Amino acid sequence: MDYYEAVIVGGGPAGLMAAQKASENGAQVLLLEKEPYFGRKVCAGGITKQTLVDSEISASPDFIENEIFGACVHGPDARNKVIIDADSIGWRKGYIINKPNFLREMAQAATSKGAEIKLNSAVSRVTRRDNAIVVTTEGEEGISQVACKTLLGCDGFASVVAKSFCFADEVEMMSCIQYSMSNCDLQDEHLIEIYLGRTIAPLGYLWIFPKGKGIANVGVVVRGMNAKEMLDRFIAGDKRLKDSEILKVGSAPIVTSGQRRNVVSDNLMICGESAGQVVPLTGAGIHTALIAGKIAGEVCARAVEENDLSKKRLSDYVHSYYLAYGRQIENSLKVAQIYRRLDDDDLNRLLEVLGAKDLANLASGLDVGRIVEMLLKHPLLSSKVLGLLFQETL
Repeated sequence: MDYYEAVIVGGGPAGLMAAQKASENGAQVLLLEKEPYFGRKVCAGGITKQTLVDSEISASPDFIENEIFGACVHGPDARNKVIIDADSIGWRKGYIINKPNFLREMAQAATSKGAEIKLNSAVSRVTRRDNAIVVTTEGEEGISQVACKTLLGCDGFASVVAKSFCFADEVEMMSCIQYSMSNCDLQDEHLIEIYLGRTIAPLGYLWIFPKGKGIANVGVVVRGMNAKEMLDRFIAGDKRLKDSEILKVGSAPIVTSGQRRNVVSDNLMICGESAGQVVPLTGAGIHTALIAGKIAGEVCARAVEENDLSKKRLSDYVHSYYLAYGRQIENSLKVAQIYRRLDDDDLNRLLEVLGAKDLANLASGLDVGRIVEMLLKHPLLSSKVLGLLFQETL
């Protein structure tokens, strides 16, 4: 049986970044990915410039499909919208990426640091044996096993690692479906569009992310409704999309319940969506996962070097991640719980009160105190929303 200092399960942003960081800090690393290629799960593909910086790979036409300079958030009332200019709120610009190609670049960065990567290697079982963890995989070469000092579970919403070690928090999910469409007659292909409202996307939102040359990712995330029916209804009623052709369909659940209470144990860490490290209000998970993987990989390598793989030692990952992103996820979860209780009239009032930067911060879980002050200026909205804010102890 082969033996590694660290085995990472899952080749998404968290796993690949963890592999790179653990390897460059001296750990012997194996990454296992169940799919034949990276990035199979549906993704709208939007990232900020800071996300690209934190990925530690250079911008390249191999994976960047379009540049984005702002967003338009549409309220339930079609006349009610807010334009967010990325540069004016300090976000500079963003990108629409080809996620499989982006992850392939990350994989190359990880292997250049010494990480070993195996595709088509589905983890079926994980057990403790003496002072090691044994990982059983099923792939093209049949069933095999590897042992490791420490295991990083970065294997998504259906995490085998999390289930194997009883990280059994109740996980809430929303349904997501996305079409990649051609012949989209969009006025501005450098502006993403977000649609809110109970009739358009109950308890979620709908998006149009332009990729350029008439191609766009058009998708919806909803709770308690048929996502495909909601998306098809929107497309049928939007004249810009009436002549569009569906090139590709993707669907998957998105974890929206916030970070799990426990994400470490002896010899073990979980990261990314398997740890619930997704912004609950928006479902954004690339940047949150990158940061988690970076911190976990570095902590893993240091713990291996010190030969201390206890839960207490690995909890450095928890503390560092909370400071980097965990507080934002926590705030976003509380905001998401409030958002789900607002009707369309409330949402229209919300867009009337909030400016572009406030709206962007609300989505990210930032500067919530200032947003409360803004809501106080609108008596009809404040009486309802502020009561919910205090109830959720924001």
